[in-house]
Amino acid sequence: MDPATPPETLQQLSEDLDTYTRVKVGENEKTPLSALQKLCKDEDIYVREAVAKNPSATPEMLEELLNHPLAQKDTKDPLAEDKSIIAKAVVENPKTPAKILAKLSSENPEIVAGIAAHPNTPIEILQQLSKHKDIQVREKIAENPNTPQETLLGMIDDESEWIRASIAKNPKTPLLYLDKLSNDKSDKVKRSCLESKRKWAKKTDLTSQEIDSLANDQDPLVRSSMASHQNISELTLQILSKDSDSSVREAVAGNPKTPRYILDGMAEDASSLVKDKVAANPKTSPEKLEILSKEGGDRKRWVGQNPSTPEKILVWLSFERNKSIRESVAKNIKTPQGALAKLLLDEDSEVRKAASQNPRTPPKQMAVEKAKEFIQQWQESLKQ
Repeated sequence: MDPATPPETLQQLSEDLDTYTRVKVGENEKTPLSALQKLCKDEDIYVREAVAKNPSATPEMLEELLNHPLAQKDTKDPLAEDKSIIAKAVVENPKTPAKILAKLSSENPEIVAGIAAHPNTPIEILQQLSKHKDIQVREKIAENPNTPQETLLGMIDDESEWIRASIAKNPKTPLLYLDKLSNDKSDKVKRSCLESKRKWAKKTDLTSQEIDSLANDQDPLVRSSMASHQNISELTLQILSKDSDSSVREAVAGNPKTPRYILDGMAEDASSLVKDKVAANPKTSPEKLEILSKEGGDRKRWVGQNPSTPEKILVWLSFERNKSIRESVAKNIKTPQGALAKLLLDEDSEVRKAASQNPRTPPKQMAVEKAKEFIQQWQESLKQ
């Protein structure tokens, strides 16, 4: 059925002789309440089931569906599964209020599991169901983000690894519990902890205590995320700058919060990628940038674009054969005008474009003269 079907058409179709049509009307959220009310009394179980799942159904309608004569048959009767079907549908409805969920009880584990997973289930019911004999019910409690932390703690030693893994995946599970579950004997639980900690590490509003806890994690990806975090402390940065994993040190070197003394200490790191990050960080000292500018690889390019690089180094790099290095110098706001004038006349179009967009670059009509003067001064300096 077309979701754009007008309400007046849905009203008419609610009386259609075709059962399938009435089912589609019953599940449509735009169906008028008067039509849904009538369908609550429908003799067909699947029509009533559709209404029971409809978020537009009122609490009174849900109560009526549960109390329907056909839904009250003896469940031992092989023809009477109506009550179970309607109860499941009501539990699946995201708008079912807490008072109905609290009253709804069944020996059917599927229904109880649905109550355990429902966002409107009262806290006291969640606490009771956390001790349910059925593993499916307990698993839903462990997954439910509304389950209180103290209830999750009470389930943390559950005999089922599925339950413990679900606790590890629950977004409301605190780091303290994840640390405990990280040492679980089950690989499944450990993997769930790893996934959750990586999600935690992506949060921007972590406290210093949470950052320190994650900075000590066994997973280098988690430590790396902490090394680049905006709320990390200087002490933790200092500790992670000596981490055994190069990706963690790389994150420290790239963090704009990392102090100069830590960056200068990392300028001699064994990892080339770490040194590249140091070369690009504006907090790195001019002295270390000068040293890094004499090394190979992409390092000169990073030094060339660093606003803390001394002018004399930028001048030197403007004569590099590698066009990407010259381009980085052309983009640097600290590059002297003479060097920019030279780069504005560069043989490479990308270098010329970068120089033309630099606000310090002199007008093009002055560039030739300034470039000649700059090159002459450069040549004279080489003779000294």
